[in-house]
Amino acid sequence: MNKNTKGAIVVGVVLLLGFIVYKKFGKPDSRKVVIKYLDATFGGKHDDFVNSVNKGYVDNWSIAIMNGKETFEFNGKTYITKGGTAKQ
Repeated sequence: MNKNTKGAIVVGVVLLLGFIVYKKFGKPDSRKVVIKYLDATFGGKHDDFVNSVNKGYVDNWSIAIMNGKETFEFNGKTYITKGGTAKQ
């Protein structure tokens, strides 16, 4: 192996390790945050519901949960964090 090949391998390993650390400790998965919140708040399993709705909706909902907000917005509508229903 020449030094360019060794350098490429080292860079690849460092990038792979960085990606693994980011996925493990970085931004939390919004779907998991909402599922865990719903399961703890209302009991039962909510995986199917959360996985079937729009990803942007779930992302905004999880941000509201993590920040302790009572409402969140998505597509110009306001939703209540507890339950995710549209606010009247």
